Amino acid sequence: MPVAGSAGWSLLSLHLGADDDATVLSSSDIRHNGYTFQVSNNRSLRIYRDDKAAGTSAQLANTTAGADLTAGTVYTLRAVVTATQITVSIVEIAGLATTVTDSTYRVPWSVYVGRNFNAAATGLINIHSISTP
Repeated sequence: MPVAGSAGWSLLSLHLGADDDATVLSSSDIRHNGYTFQVSNNRSLRIYRDDKAAGTSAQLANTTAGADLTAGTVYTLRAVVTATQITVSIVEIAGLATTVTDSTYRVPWSVYVGRNFNAAATGLINIHSISTP
């Protein structure tokens, strides 16, 4: 987390897309089938299922737990996708995890990492590793 920023959504977004179509800086233009995970510095996680044809993004989870994320600190965003469930967590914050049962999209993923276009935070996002079982 490079800077404290505001408590708005989202300081970090991870999207698992079912295709590699172009992406845009807009929360109202759904370009991929897949899932979006959002993290805020006020200890919140959200999971959305995105549907390109319908142009919708359905919120599947909105969880708040643990301590606020601290500026200047490295955090691990972990997303585990099984055949029937998705679990997202910030490893370093006890209790900040959420699991949903959803099996709509299970394909080879295109991964998009970034910040919401209106997030107040600035700084670097470093990808340490992406692994598959």
